[in-house]
Amino acid sequence: MTIIRPARPEDAANLAVLSAETFSETFTYYPPEDLATYLAEAYTEAGYTRDIASPDYGIWVAEQGGNLIGYVVASSAHLPHPELKSTDGEIRRLYVRSEHQGQGLGSQLLEKALQWLLKDKPQRTLWLGVWSENYGAQRLYSRYGFKRVGDYYFEVGSTRDFEFIFRRDPR
Repeated sequence: MTIIRPARPEDAANLAVLSAETFSETFTYYPPEDLATYLAEAYTEAGYTRDIASPDYGIWVAEQGGNLIGYVVASSAHLPHPELKSTDGEIRRLYVRSEHQGQGLGSQLLEKALQWLLKDKPQRTLWLGVWSENYGAQRLYSRYGFKRVGDYYFEVGSTRDFEFIFRRDPR
């Protein structure tokens, strides 16, 4: 049985490991040294400890048999788009281990993050960035009313990934 729950401080180390593993599963083509540098900076226990404790972040995990198998991170928006406002929200990360995809966990995690982002601001504009070649994620976000409104490059070392910017206007 899978449980979706808010991340707790004691999850920080496992969340850092899960983040690095799911990112590496998704982006298999980065040069090893670039990937290692990025993972060491982006997914740290200290960073997750800070974010879990912060009221500015909403983080949920999917747990099965005591193991973390997916997660979502939401916060204020920071994507490079000229129409983005400081009051907007963003789905920052949403990953599920590959062997657990197709079970609806991405939708469940996304729904938790959307509820949190809209709880006190129901008319908030929402944003997310998605890799241009992640068609499954794009379909998921489209089902939730997100539409492509721009693009940018996400850099990991010498690699530049073409990313789409999706937005969901208030309903």
